[in-house]
Amino acid sequence: MKIKPVFVIFLVFSFLSCDDESILYDGAVVYFSHYYINYAWGYNHSGFFVDNEGNLKKFSQPENWHFLTNEGYISASKMEENLKQCTITGSVSKKELSNYVYKMHLIVEGNYSERKNEMFDAGSVASYCYKYDRTTQMYKAVLLDVYGDWAQTNYDKNAQSIDAWLKSIKVN
Repeated sequence: MKIKPVFVIFLVFSFLSCDDESILYDGAVVYFSHYYINYAWGYNHSGFFVDNEGNLKKFSQPENWHFLTNEGYISASKMEENLKQCTITGSVSKKELSNYVYKMHLIVEGNYSERKNEMFDAGSVASYCYKYDRTTQMYKAVLLDVYGDWAQTNYDKNAQSIDAWLKSIKVN
């Protein structure tokens, strides 16, 4: 079977025409979160999301928060309700966001450290990425890292890169 030169040229130009932002159009409205939560001596819950536009959406002491299921899922509608309780306080560039979304899709799940109890009443600081499934309209949260009362690390190099990036973001 002969491949036509025109077809090869078409393929080359198709790949060259793709930009860094094309990965962001998968239907997701949010990709990442980093937060602190503590139930000891009162309730404390604050953090931020990074949405599909690169906006940093901060929350603090939200009232009607929807948490992940035990299996690590949250519906798109519940996620959007959570996002309505946030305030935009900054942004990251589309290029930077695209880079980390690309890395998110490369994460191989299941390579975690053993979950261990390290502290008491300190709360937990956690980083997650969210993989969206258009068919079910559900987000699957992938743990990147958690430390505090409980500690567990995702050993995947892409997960560690995203976690370091989220921890470096300063939100006002």
